[in-house]
Amino acid sequence: DKKELHYMIELALIKNGQSKNLKASEEKYRRMVENSRAGEAKTMFGTTQDITDRKLVEKSLKESESKYRNLVEASPGIIWEINKEGIFSYISPQILPILGYKPQELIGRSMFSIVAPEAIESTKKSFMSHIERSDKFITIEIPALCKDGKKRIIEVRSVSMTDINGNIIGSQGIARDITDKTIA
Repeated sequence: DKKELHYMIELALIKNGQSKNLKASEEKYRRMVENSRAGEAKTMFGTTQDITDRKLVEKSLKESESKYRNLVEASPGIIWEINKEGIFSYISPQILPILGYKPQELIGRSMFSIVAPEAIESTKKSFMSHIERSDKFITIEIPALCKDGKKRIIEVRSVSMTDINGNIIGSQGIARDITDKTIA
């Protein structure tokens, strides 16, 4: 009497004083279990793979993500990321005290939705020039609209983002409020 058994487990073992992470599974092959008359498994076939390196990379990635998340959230400037069309894919929490928006209010929206109407065309031209010419860095000043309708002057420093083929896929950067400096 044979029954099919599906399994996938991850476990940590210590061998020769070193910790090893293993993954045992039936992902690549069908596994059959031969049952005794009592219904207990007598024989099982499977594979075991050393995933210690993968686990170390995952741990390192989590630590790196945490480190950079803390850095972004501690920055006094607004950290942002947009695609080629100018749509926000990320904006840091510092947007709230500077312009009055919560990040989730702007993610998925056009960056031009917070630019003062009289500056939209010139901002679009600067942005498109940055994208078309593949300028690595750009710094521009933009009159931005706060959620309450007030205007703030924002200095935007941007760097192009590219895919693995070198094609520009968007921009990311930092923005800071320079209103008080421009008035003085």
